[in-house]
Amino acid sequence: MNIFKKSAYLFLFVAVLFACNDPNVIGIDLPGAVKFTFSNDSTENIVLNTISEDSLESDQSMYLLLGIINDPIFGENKGSFCQQMLLPANNIDEIEDAVVDSVFITYTYSDFYGDLNENEDFNISVYELSESIYRDSVYYSDETFNFIPQNLATNQFIYEGDSTSSSYLKIQLDNS
Repeated sequence: MNIFKKSAYLFLFVAVLFACNDPNVIGIDLPGAVKFTFSNDSTENIVLNTISEDSLESDQSMYLLLGIINDPIFGENKGSFCQQMLLPANNIDEIEDAVVDSVFITYTYSDFYGDLNENEDFNISVYELSESIYRDSVYYSDETFNFIPQNLATNQFIYEGDSTSSSYLKIQLDNS
C-alpha cells in the first residue's frame, strides 16, 4: 500500500508538471487591436474648471508652496505664504552699539518644478507684515494679511543640493 501511495503521488506530480504545456499565455487568444474600433466625437466639447469649495487650515503646515505656474489648460496658480519670525526668547538685552552686517532668510526645499537656473523668471519678494500672526490662532489658505509694500529682498541664491547636503533658498534682506 505504501508503494501504491508513492506511485500515485509520483503520477500526480508528473501529470501536473507536463499537463500545462499549452504555449499560449493568458491574453494571447484575445482578438487583435484591429478588431477594436475607437472613435472620437469632436462635436462635443467638455469644459472643466477647478472650483475651490473651501479653504484649508494652513497655520501648522510643514510644507509651504511658493511660486507661480501658468499652465495653458489650468491657468495661472500662485503659491505664497506669510510667516512671522521671532526670537527664541524675549530676555535678550538690547545692544546699543550693534551694527547689522547682513540679514538672510534661508529655507530648505524638498522639490521644485521648472528650471532653477533661469533666475530671471524666479524673483522672491519679502514684505513686512503690518499685523501680527499669533501661534494660538487658526489660519486658513484663503486668508490675506496686510503688509507694508516695500520689498525687503535684495538678492537671492538657490542651491540645488547634492547627495550630502539639502537644497535651500537663501534670501538676502535689506539691512535697515
